[in-house]
Amino acid sequence: MYLEKNQCAASETVCRIRNGNTLSKIDLRNTHVPDIDLQCISQFLIRNTTVTAIDLTNRGIGNTGAQYLADLLRVNSNIIKLLLGSNRISDEGAKYLADVLQNNATILEIDLSRNASGYAAVLGASIQLRNNREVTYLNLENSKIDSQNVQLLAAALIDNQIFNRLSLHGNESSLCTLVEIFLTAPPDQVRTELNVAEKRIGDDEVQFLVDVLTNNTTIINIDLAKNNIGVDGAKYMSDLLQNDKVLMTLILRDNAVSDVGLEHLANALNTNKTLNALDLSWNNIKTSSRRYLTNMFQCNQSLINVDLTNGQEDYAVIGVAIGIRNNKNLTTVNLRCNRLDDEGTEILCQALQLNRSIVTLDLRSNEITENGAELLAKILDRNETLTTLLLGNNKVGDNGAKYLADALHNNRILIKLDLSSNEIGNEGVQLLANAFKKTMSLQTLDLSINNIGDEGAKYLADLLENQTELQALDLRSNRITDGGAEFLAIALKRNTILKRISLWQNEITDNGAQHLMNALQHNRQPTILNIYENRLETTNAVRREPLYGFIRSRALFAESNCFAWNRSQTTTSRIFTDHSDTQNTQPMNEEDFWLGLYGANELFSRRPDWS
Repeated sequence: MYLEKNQCAASETVCRIRNGNTLSKIDLRNTHVPDIDLQCISQFLIRNTTVTAIDLTNRGIGNTGAQYLADLLRVNSNIIKLLLGSNRISDEGAKYLADVLQNNATILEIDLSRNASGYAAVLGASIQLRNNREVTYLNLENSKIDSQNVQLLAAALIDNQIFNRLSLHGNESSLCTLVEIFLTAPPDQVRTELNVAEKRIGDDEVQFLVDVLTNNTTIINIDLAKNNIGVDGAKYMSDLLQNDKVLMTLILRDNAVSDVGLEHLANALNTNKTLNALDLSWNNIKTSSRRYLTNMFQCNQSLINVDLTNGQEDYAVIGVAIGIRNNKNLTTVNLRCNRLDDEGTEILCQALQLNRSIVTLDLRSNEITENGAELLAKILDRNETLTTLLLGNNKVGDNGAKYLADALHNNRILIKLDLSSNEIGNEGVQLLANAFKKTMSLQTLDLSINNIGDEGAKYLADLLENQTELQALDLRSNRITDGGAEFLAIALKRNTILKRISLWQNEITDNGAQHLMNALQHNRQPTILNIYENRLETTNAVRREPLYGFIRSRALFAESNCFAWNRSQTTTSRIFTDHSDTQNTQPMNEEDFWLGLYGANELFSRRPDWS
């Protein structure tokens, strides 16, 4: 009998039941049913044996109506379908139903979703799951299910088969997300990844997750980034790590693990043999926890990728050190600007001793002193793979340069070395230059922003005369005057390998610039010479005619812009539009004359890349 949306439907239904009409279903969905009518219907159905389905969806039933239905179900065992979704049943009404349904084994389909009580929704789903092992779909969206209720649901779900579809969207508890994920995989699909990033997952949800994964044999990647996981959640995860044998990646980025949580995780990872990727970045971890990380570094042999970025930059080295030691395929390490200091350098060097794959090591801006340089020198002395070492903007000094020079005497691998801004004077440069004469592999050397002066320039000029493999030399900001420029000019006349030399921001005048230009005129190797921001004059410097003739004779530029720079102004001049038509090119004005000297087949640029 179907009488939905009829104001008299409830009364008519009562009359038909009273008159003995045979009905198989009571369908009053979307119909206003007064409590008195529902009471009558329930009483008449107590002895009824034909009605097997009752649909009271969206008709405003409250706790009183739920009590009447509970009285009916306590006696009638023929009802197999009960639909009470979208009503006003609260926890009180759900309790009436729970008392009778817990012993009911006949109802195969029941809907209590979208009521005033999350407990009601869970109750209905649990009964259906218990009584009907063929249930493949549950929709409990927007049912006000909290963490406590969803755990009741989870217990029923775990004992039942895997569903084709379970929808728990729009509920109060973020645990619903985990329950839905774990229990909706198709039977023929093995779940290997769990991605619940940015799902409001807290410690309670993590506890549930760990319980579910106690006997995990398939999940290898878990992403819990950007949630609300704190110390307790970290403790639960550490329990999992101590026993799990398959988990390989754990991402906990941007949570609230803190120092105590880190201690739990680090202790677990001391014995874990399977996890190889861990992200603990941005977890409010402080300096006091460094000892836990250091101990983890000493004990764990399986971690390869570890991110410990936390605004406390010195942590990063421990994560990187773990990767260096354990990852045999790692080729590049970038620890630039991490306040590494000598202690961090020691941890790093311990890892480098066991690595045979690193080719590039960037340690710029890390407050490394001569002590750290000594540690790195020991690595260089024995390393057979490192080709690029970047130590710019540290505090190595002359003593640190000595340690590095001693190691470089025997090094035949290093191609690029950056020692810029390291408080190195002429003594340190002398030692380095002597070492570089034997280091035939070095191609790029950056000694900018040091204090080598003319004497240091002489040592490097001697190096250039030795015809090493050096192709780029940066001596920017080193207090080099005309004397040092003359030393270098003599060396450039004989050197046929160097391609770039920067003397930017030194103290060279027109006289020193003349020596350098003369050297380049006689050099068969085109060489870029950068002498920006020296003590050059716009009128008495190297005459434009020799420079113009020098450039024209080399026919180096198809089309170029020449950028001029002196202490007072910047000017620009188009030199060539077509190098094959140089005879028709307009001569440069004196004020348009750029005082940087170039002799390479490259476009002029304000600041060439020396990195």
